[in-house]
Amino acid sequence: MLDNYTEKARRVIFFARYECSAFGSPAIESEHLLLGLLREGDGLLDRFLDRIIAAAEIRAVITQSTPLREPTPVSIDVPLSEECQHILNSSAAESARLAHSHIDTEHLLLGILCEEDCWAARLLRDRGLQLDQVRTLLATPTGLTPATWTTRLQQLEENLLDPAVRKDPAQLASLLADDLREFGSSGRAYSKADIIAHLQSEPSSSSTLSLSDFATQLLAPNVVLATYVSTRQDQATGETTQALRSSIWIHRDQSWQMHFHQGTPIP
Repeated sequence: MLDNYTEKARRVIFFARYECSAFGSPAIESEHLLLGLLREGDGLLDRFLDRIIAAAEIRAVITQSTPLREPTPVSIDVPLSEECQHILNSSAAESARLAHSHIDTEHLLLGILCEEDCWAARLLRDRGLQLDQVRTLLATPTGLTPATWTTRLQQLEENLLDPAVRKDPAQLASLLADDLREFGSSGRAYSKADIIAHLQSEPSSSSTLSLSDFATQLLAPNVVLATYVSTRQDQATGETTQALRSSIWIHRDQSWQMHFHQGTPIP
């Protein structure tokens, strides 16, 4: 049954059998599979939640809600429940959907979430994990997480507000995608070349630019929407003007580039 499973996925099944035996359950259920995933600790669930805290919380919930039984010797071959078999079937389907040749821990996680009514899926949803969100995040390169891309994109947006960067065509060319489109407050659309030329001719000013209320949202694998408020302050008069801004950034070849930007003045 486990011929197509990676070593990590096999360990999850082994841990699930162990958990089932420890609870004295007559069959391996979805909650045992989830506990097996949490025990494996390969970093998968760390992308979505604090695994150590979540493991303690989930174990406490399962322990409190599971009838007390005598533990079953681990030598006894405990069967999979029908629900758990559905999860493994869904895991195989998720692997095939991604054109993978194996079943790994991420496919087991997706398999649990596919079985919407199972206890393990409800426990994960209670902690913010949704099937479509997890599918999308798992399609992003390892190391790209909401925290890392938010920090990086805020830094890049701040770079684009820096007068030195705005006057440097080479830096602008690396940050702005060739197909960039920007919609100005006038309704005019600007290309990458338009923006670089405009910034080169931008007169020196005593104003400073800053951003606040920065937030990001994953739109698709490697595609992130950034939104924020920009503030321009005149150092001589102290007057400020603000705008609501949004950008679409795409991660490709180990770097980010802006593909869309729009700014709307705040009255």
